[in-house]
Amino acid sequence: MLDAFYREWNQKINLISRKDIDHLYLHHILHSLSIAKLRCSKIKSMILGFM
Repeated sequence: MLDAFYREWNQKINLISRKDIDHLYLHHILHSLSIAKLRCSKIKSMILGFM
């Protein structure tokens, strides 16, 4: 579902390189999720006073 959405919009406004669209999940989705996980972890630590 997300793949189809990105492919449709990528044709209209070039969100992701055409060479990279076949690696959408590995290069973009998982990368973003890993950054979000680290960020959430840092925020939780700051709230609890560990930093």
